[in-house]
Amino acid sequence: MRRAARCPSAHARAILASVVLAAAPAAATAAPSYSLTDLGALTQAQAPVIRGPNTHGIAGGSGRPTDLQDGGGRRGLVFGSGPAARQLEGLGGLDEATVFAINDNGAFVGSANTQTAIRAFKGAPSGAVRELPPLRGDNASMAFGINSAGEAAGFSSGAGG
Repeated sequence: MRRAARCPSAHARAILASVVLAAAPAAATAAPSYSLTDLGALTQAQAPVIRGPNTHGIAGGSGRPTDLQDGGGRRGLVFGSGPAARQLEGLGGLDEATVFAINDNGAFVGSANTQTAIRAFKGAPSGAVRELPPLRGDNASMAFGINSAGEAAGFSSGAGG
């Protein structure tokens, strides 16, 4: 047995029409704007990840630029206004790096693998990078956020997790 669909009352149709008509001009004036940024050539073999951006359009992440010939892993990258990502330097023995956050001053934090554990790092807009060691007694650390004062937030863990 089929049931006939109920038709809304004329009153309900009028309310719906007035809501749609009232909302249409507001939606037309609030059109979003977008801009595109060329992030450079990154190999798809090591899927690039982009995090951010800050209010100046600078983002962090990781990937492997296509022009690298060293056979290593992913690199920590800072994406600015140019067509090439800046690779992090000075991590000394740290590989598979990722930039997780960049503040509006250009300072950034992330983590990278060592031969034994993951370690947090902090970088300055100049490109200088330093390790953020784990708490005493722990062997691993990660940094996920950085505020405008340059204070990093993350975690530290030991052998027990």
